[in-house]
Amino acid sequence: MRFRYPILFFLLLFSCKKEVGVQPASIIGDWVWIKTRYDLPLSATNPLSPQNSGLTESIHFYANGNWKQIQSGITIDSGTYSTGHGDYLPYVGAFHYYYDSVGFYKNGSFVGWDSYSVSGDTLIFGAGYSGRFSSYLLPYNDSKTYVKK
Repeated sequence: MRFRYPILFFLLLFSCKKEVGVQPASIIGDWVWIKTRYDLPLSATNPLSPQNSGLTESIHFYANGNWKQIQSGITIDSGTYSTGHGDYLPYVGAFHYYYDSVGFYKNGSFVGWDSYSVSGDTLIFGAGYSGRFSSYLLPYNDSKTYVKK
């Protein structure tokens, strides 16, 4: 079968725009920990904060792909990272999760990931953003909040 209008065919073929993938929110910068909220147990230290724990913490994401986590002046974790955007549908009819994520690497090997949200100068890591019960920075179902330095 011969196409009668080849110019129209090529115009239609090349005028279609490819949808650009969703870009994750940038986490580059220095972030100071303000609280960690746990599901359980309810207590005077939930949420945990610098004020009720005596700990200080910061996390640093550099434009070159390196990161480090500092607690009370000591580097407790570091490596490289990459960010992405994902979605998860546990089953038809369930809540559809859309989330930004950061993958953590040590010596080139993947060690885990976290889902996150950035709103203004606030960065929140939350396992629940992606429908999970644990993650790399949050071994239990909770959230960890930082503000930009």
